[in-house]
Amino acid sequence: SKRCKEINQYMVLVYTTTNNYAKALASLDKIPNKDTKLKTAYQLVAYNQGVEFFQKAKFDKAEKSFELVQKYPVDLSLCGRAKYWTAETYFYQGKIDLAISVYKEFQAMPATASQLYKIDSYYNLGYAYLKKNDLSQSIDAFRIYCQSERTNKNKLADANMRIADAYYMNSQNESAVKYYQEVLKLKAGFEDQALFYRAKSFGYSAKEDDKIEQLLELVKTYPK
Repeated sequence: SKRCKEINQYMVLVYTTTNNYAKALASLDKIPNKDTKLKTAYQLVAYNQGVEFFQKAKFDKAEKSFELVQKYPVDLSLCGRAKYWTAETYFYQGKIDLAISVYKEFQAMPATASQLYKIDSYYNLGYAYLKKNDLSQSIDAFRIYCQSERTNKNKLADANMRIADAYYMNSQNESAVKYYQEVLKLKAGFEDQALFYRAKSFGYSAKEDDKIEQLLELVKTYPK
């Protein structure tokens, strides 16, 4: 009845404002023939519940909540963000193949989420490939991140370091040297490691003078 619908709508408002997302969803489920506004509300409540579960490291419950966001795909931005966080739940549960698949699904979605999520998804994808020891794919993902990130210098330095290390592990010493230099230019962390492995990369390339120069710089700048 119309009266029951109004009561349930009121209860949704009460539960949402008190962050009782489970009861808000239960009230929404009792409302038949939801209009666009209620479907969007359902998405938002499910999304917020998922984020709350994720922050409490309840990843299996978070995963189920984010799936509910897709039940009424009205707000495509919320669908996109839920897809991103679904990939994150898989990553933190160690379901790396699933995480990679869903990160890629999210990246293929057309303008459905904030650019920040899109950029960060490549950073996280780089780490997912690292967990599989797929250095080539990891490099590709981190390079896309580095080309897009403009504000977070710490993560940018970390991503460049991961690229450099991957090249180093693949004995691609010239490329390793290049990305260790990017780390040094950022001055946002990892400089001592970058100098050390840059010196080793020069050594493997038979550039002994450059190797010695880097090691002297390391000792001078980081005497301990």
